Amino acid sequence: MHMLSDGHVADAEGTMFDASVAVGVALPAGECRAPTLASRRQAVERAIRLMRERYPDPLSLDDMARAAFFSRYHFNRMFRHLTGLPPGRFLAAIRLEAAKRLLLTTRFSITAVCFEVGYASVGTFTSHFTEYVGIPPHRLRHVPREMLERVLELAWRRPPAAPREPGSGPAATLRLAAPADSSGPVFVGLFATPVPRGRPLACAVAEGPGDVSLPLPEGGCWAFAVRIPVCGDPATALLCESAPRGRAGPLGPGRAAAVELALRPPELMDPPVLIALPFLLADRLEEGHAPVSAPLVA
Repeated sequence: MHMLSDGHVADAEGTMFDASVAVGVALPAGECRAPTLASRRQAVERAIRLMRERYPDPLSLDDMARAAFFSRYHFNRMFRHLTGLPPGRFLAAIRLEAAKRLLLTTRFSITAVCFEVGYASVGTFTSHFTEYVGIPPHRLRHVPREMLERVLELAWRRPPAAPREPGSGPAATLRLAAPADSSGPVFVGLFATPVPRGRPLACAVAEGPGDVSLPLPEGGCWAFAVRIPVCGDPATALLCESAPRGRAGPLGPGRAAAVELALRPPELMDPPVLIALPFLLADRLEEGHAPVSAPLVA
């Protein structure tokens, strides 16, 4: 794997690892010295700053490793251990986050946005955007503002009842925790990948901290939660750049699980939240209220 342009990488989707894993040597959890872990975090953060500053450029794995002051091999392992994603996937997420922002805040054409964020093919860009965000670029740009405002209002003023208890199958009990000064509804979902993309395998809207039970899918999954932004500019909910969030995993498969899911402010090492949250909320809210949206993908 050399060039990482257009978001392509040779690696499979990254798996979650314990942050205490040493570079090149697996250590039992808790045996990684704090200074060593801190230095690795600083190295990964240097690489992520490079990605955010130069995401339109065809950055290579060597470019990122040099920014981190590690060999390419050690950097790749370390980055996956600490973020849950290979470097190329993380770079692709940053590019798509920038594309969301441009589609919502500028009048650039979709073709111009594609090239502005580092893609060389409109077809590849549209395919990746739809896969990760859950809707195609033109749909994101032209979604009615009134629909978005109604979805957010329903989430804040009329949160749905707790999700139904799962049937005979295994369930994941997600114990939501949030800072004392944080309030409001929370979107909770189970996704097939470490970073949420597209539509969830199962989801719910919780009124705040507490337990949420969701049916576990047959395969493994990851849990993700994000605070629903207060009613206001719908673009804020579509971007989710500053919303508190939390994730945990992998969960299952086939075993009931209870995990802590603590919401916290976003950090530099967090991959961008790409899902089109208001559309997922609309699907969940329609189960208990009058329809508030069009289908997820036109």
